Amino acid sequence: MGQNDLTIFYADDDPDDQLLFREAVAGLEGPFKIQVKNSADELLTELTNSLVAPSLVFLDLNMPGKSGFEVLEEIRQYDQLKNLPVIILSTSDDKRDIDEAKNRGANFFITKPLSYRTYKKAIAYSLSINWEKFKANRENFVYTD
Repeated sequence: MGQNDLTIFYADDDPDDQLLFREAVAGLEGPFKIQVKNSADELLTELTNSLVAPSLVFLDLNMPGKSGFEVLEEIRQYDQLKNLPVIILSTSDDKRDIDEAKNRGANFFITKPLSYRTYKKAIAYSLSINWEKFKANRENFVYTD
């Protein structure tokens, strides 16, 4: 999967984070289609009922209702979504959260950086990964700048 024709679903309940994500992706080369979901339930409904299949999902851990962990677990229960790349994009850098995300089936983990430049670089890096070949392990699961 290259950077062309990527449909990205981003689930986060915070409008400021949604805007930041949109701006970061808009500043990258390549045609990206972003669909922002305001809640876990909205994301799950769209993933299981939509005609639009995302190329990958960025998922916040801390949302009202279902947490990102619960959403991740549900996503992995659907056969058609088992191989969908899911990237956790969270303020957390807690090792327990990182381990739990990996154990529940996340493909990659990004702690939301403090600087916009680093944030954009982290998004660009995750969009450049060949997800069909990428295998998460201890050394490459967490984005490091």
